[in-house]
Amino acid sequence: MNPIAKLIAGGPGRKSRLHSESGQLMPLKELRHLPRVALEFSRSRIFGVRPPVPWWPVAVIPIIEDFLAAKPRDVIEFGSGSSTVWLAKRALTVNSVEDNETWTETTRKRLREYSLSNATVRHAEDKNYYDLGWASGRSFDLAIVDGSWRWRCIESVIPLMKKDSLIYLDNSDADKDRRHYTSPGMSREAQKLLVGYSNAHHSSKIESIHSLISGELHSGEGMLLWIGS
Repeated sequence: MNPIAKLIAGGPGRKSRLHSESGQLMPLKELRHLPRVALEFSRSRIFGVRPPVPWWPVAVIPIIEDFLAAKPRDVIEFGSGSSTVWLAKRALTVNSVEDNETWTETTRKRLREYSLSNATVRHAEDKNYYDLGWASGRSFDLAIVDGSWRWRCIESVIPLMKKDSLIYLDNSDADKDRRHYTSPGMSREAQKLLVGYSNAHHSSKIESIHSLISGELHSGEGMLLWIGS
């Protein structure tokens, strides 16, 4: 990607920094977050200081924060990072699964620095990443899907979700599972699973959020599946 195109788009897959990877233009009202996002981006690139919030679309963060504040919540997270510490400060328990061993240790270190004993980071690779045998007998209020094997993770976690729970799929404007698909006809399988569940359960609903991404100077989308009672 040439430098000028990268400056305009912020990376491959976008028409501009205000477009998602699926080609949708961000609602212009979301530009209100630009000063904050620009500051976080600058601090990250210049000083190596990561923002103390999840690297999700900014408009998603207060939705999940309000959900966690309503009552004590048990969280499962696929893909660890800044979000793990942020979640642990707000949830009853956080069970994070990470397939990068170095990042596993980095996140564990950050949890220790904040004395957050209610969160664990499990290192697992390949099929073990989405095998939730370790969670037998447990259930969750919130699932964050932001790592590898996203559609497999959704398949595994849906049976463990409580009533009135929430699944959040980050980067829903992209297809992050391409390298794991086993047949040419597969595409956007994680998104299909969430939409299919919502269509089959009338008490559930899908919500897509398009906003600037915390820690990045471009927009993106996240998909929320609200599981009803």
